[in-house]
Amino acid sequence: MNLGIALVNTGRLAEAEEALTLSDTHGARVHNLYARTTALAHLGRARALQGAVGDAVAGLRRAVRLVGTSPMRAGARIELAAIYYERDQLGDADAALDDALAAAEQLGNPELLLRGRLLQARVLAARGDRAAAAAVFADVEGLCRETTVSVRLRSVAAACRVEFALAAGDLGSARRHATEMVDRRVLSPVASPALVEARLLLAAGRRVEAATAAQTRLRQAHDHGWIWEEVRARTLLALATPLPEADGHVGAAMTLVDTTGFVRAVADAGPDVTEVLARTSAGDLRHGATARRIRRALPPARDGADLTARELEVLSLLAGLRTNREIADELVVSENTVKFHLKQAFRRLGVTNRRDAVRRARERGLLT
Repeated sequence: MNLGIALVNTGRLAEAEEALTLSDTHGARVHNLYARTTALAHLGRARALQGAVGDAVAGLRRAVRLVGTSPMRAGARIELAAIYYERDQLGDADAALDDALAAAEQLGNPELLLRGRLLQARVLAARGDRAAAAAVFADVEGLCRETTVSVRLRSVAAACRVEFALAAGDLGSARRHATEMVDRRVLSPVASPALVEARLLLAAGRRVEAATAAQTRLRQAHDHGWIWEEVRARTLLALATPLPEADGHVGAAMTLVDTTGFVRAVADAGPDVTEVLARTSAGDLRHGATARRIRRALPPARDGADLTARELEVLSLLAGLRTNREIADELVVSENTVKFHLKQAFRRLGVTNRRDAVRRARERGLLT
């Protein structure tokens, strides 16, 4: 069983499936429920990471049924919560996490508690309740200090903190938490340290470096069948690369989301994903239903302060009296995309025209 777990953590998922299936079979033969539920929980994670969502959910539910009310259900329930979260089934994720965290408390297992709390923070942030998510992250810091928590999981926790800080526009905190991502190769459904590093570069305006980092991870994901990670990597590449390369990445990502339902792998890349959905026909036509699900999964916008980086770029150029065509040429996007960003910026600023948008943005210190 330990071999199977190690193989999951290092991304050798096909080998992990084989090892964990053998562990489950052996556990059934010797009536070892702990071995079976642990093997089935990690087997579910391996299958989910490969995009085999139906098989993953069926196996995890079987693990929960095996142990009934025993706290040994914690691991399987956490893996189910991760899948529910990724598919934006936040109510189901909440229910699974409530049960999982109660069971993990009974077991006294810091790693299970940490994974559950990280997912809990993500659910709260997805609902727009950043204050509650911040309180959970405060608890996460204490759990990370537990000596039994692995470097791998601490790195995943740090990646979650980076994403949370980036969503708040706090680049300084994001950089500080990034130094805690000691193991950036880890493969996890909770967060991807390798791709969070690429997001940090993108937030700092270092698009070429961000694209290089995301492309490296995409090659690994594609070569090893990491579907979950591939969706994340292609989303970042759609943000970091110019047209028409970006169109190819978003089309491929949307095809994978169509089959897996992993909408949050796109939505969690931040509010700039609205640009990804707006600037490509793939997002509007062939994958229209998926694009609408992703838009619904974006956290509720707050007034003014939540203008995206691209919306601020458009407003800055607008302040320089550029036309839509000139702005499109400057940003290497279509004129329709510029119109989309202006419409979004007007809505967030509570205005209806270009002049008032620039004036309101300056009043709020969003433009110099």
